[in-house]
Parts: sequence; C-alpha cells; structure tokens
Amino acid sequence: MKFTPLLNRKDDMPLYHQLYEYIKKEIVSSRVEVNDKLPSIRSLADYLNVSRNTVDMAYQQLLAEGYVESRPKSGLYVTNTQFDLLQTDKKPTVFLHPHSETKLCTYDFRYGKVDSRLFPLNEWKKRYNESLQTYREALFTYQESQGEESLREEIATYLYQSRGVVCSKHQIIIGAGTQQSLSLLAQMLKQSIRDIAFENPCYDGASFVFKQHGFSLKPVSLNNKGINIQELYDSLARAVYVTPSHQFPYGMIMPVS
Repeated sequence: MKFTPLLNRKDDMPLYHQLYEYIKKEIVSSRVEVNDKLPSIRSLADYLNVSRNTVDMAYQQLLAEGYVESRPKSGLYVTNTQFDLLQTDKKPTVFLHPHSETKLCTYDFRYGKVDSRLFPLNEWKKRYNESLQTYREALFTYQESQGEESLREEIATYLYQSRGVVCSKHQIIIGAGTQQSLSLLAQMLKQSIRDIAFENPCYDGASFVFKQHGFSLKPVSLNNKGINIQELYDSLARAVYVTPSHQFPYGMIMPVS
C-alpha cells in the first residue's frame, strides 16, 4: 500500500498532522479497507521524503484515536471505523465558547502554551526508551507513595543550591501536577488553618483549589518586588501562596530579603 498525500511544507499545519488527516480520510472513505496493513514507518518516510518522526507521530495519533491497531511483531492495521460514518443532521450542543481561529503570530503569550520546537523530542525519546529497558519490571508495580526516592533526593539538592531551602527527601512529595499537589497540601493544612493570603492577581487554578477546600482567601496587592509584605502582615493570614521565582502573571522576581 502506498500513500501519496500532498504535503505542504509551507503550511502552518505540521507535516505529521497533514499526514494524519490524509490517512484518516482514506480510512473513513473506505479507500483503505479494514485489516489493511499500513506501510512501515521507514518505508513511508523514505517514500514521502520526510523524517521517520513525522510518520511515527501521524501513526501514533491514528493509533490513539482508534483508526488503526497494533499487532505484535506485525505492524499497524486499519480497524472498523463505522462509528465515523454515521451521519446526523442534528448539530452538537456547544457548552463552551468555541475557540476562535488561530492566527499566525510572532509570539504567543498565553500561559500553558509551549513552543514544541524548543522541546528536545529526540533526546526525550532516547532517555524514555532507556528507562523502559532499564526499569522494565519496576514500571509495572506500585512504587513509593511520595514519589521516586532518587528523584526526591535530587530535588532536595537542587532546592538547597538554587533556593537555599534546607530539607530532606522525606519532606518532599511528588504529585501529578500543580493543582493535584496543592489539593494534597490543602488537605494537610485545613485542620489548623482557615485563611490563606494570595497574590492579587494570582494563578486562578491555585485559588480555585483552596476555595474548593473551604479556605478563606485574603487578596494582597503587588509591587515591583512581588507581594506587598506590609499588606501581608495586616491580613493576619497564617499561610500565603506566592510565586517568588517569577510572579504569575506579572513576572517580577521576589528578592531574597
């Protein structure tokens, strides 16, 4: 089987996404039939004169969405996608405002937006594969509830060198993200603390977590050095949430003093 998509290298859409869309249409339109085998990553990359990563990412997207399935030691095969062929005249209900069309811009300052071109994908995949081979057995069992011990040791060392924070690995808990970690912290604090001071403005995800746990938030204004220390004292709050390295969303750095 040979795919012959027209890949536009000048298009804003990445090549892997163009390839994914093309193969998806071929499958949905039944031009590629159920149980047909997709070309190998290497052969399709050579045929289209693109990198193997481009083909691999397109294949991974098709695999994630169920258009193809992986058969051990054989390859990728097209699955039954009749669910995509069902037609309906009813428009789906929109619960949130739809995103406006993305326009090409020089800099995108939306928080949470990462420039994928700066991410060392090849190095990441290499280390990922090394970890799978080295720690294969351990990956399928439960580990320490606070997180990998060696990682906590490295974090403790980093905190001392970069922030002057003296702590041990036993005082560090690794969570699945900022909000999950803050939720765990809130559960620990709410037995003894009810008021929490917050930078104003602040990261709304953090304030939402503490509100959900029943804390009373005390907004504190900012100055050119971060949170206003005098206002913080006046708030009488026993805890404070700050982002000292780079205040969110303004970006000022809190001095050590």
